[in-house]
Amino acid sequence: MSAVITTSEDGGLALDALDIEKVGDNVAAWEKAVRKLHVRAMPPAGPGRPRPDEAGYESLISYLETSLDRAAAERRTLAGRTRSIG
Repeated sequence: MSAVITTSEDGGLALDALDIEKVGDNVAAWEKAVRKLHVRAMPPAGPGRPRPDEAGYESLISYLETSLDRAAAERRTLAGRTRSIG
């Protein structure tokens, strides 16, 4: 999955510095991004700032939501583990 989302001056969200292959490392930032993508507030509109077509938005949102769900499941699995007494 490849995505280029530039820094959003209005929302203080700098996704260009995050690794889209490691969504679980920055859950809060990616959840904020998903909310902004759903309402098409990202990437910011402006001259020289390309925006994805509808299929591009839907593909990226799907990828991010799946990755966030997977990260949440992994956290639950790790949280449920106990150390062995030995």
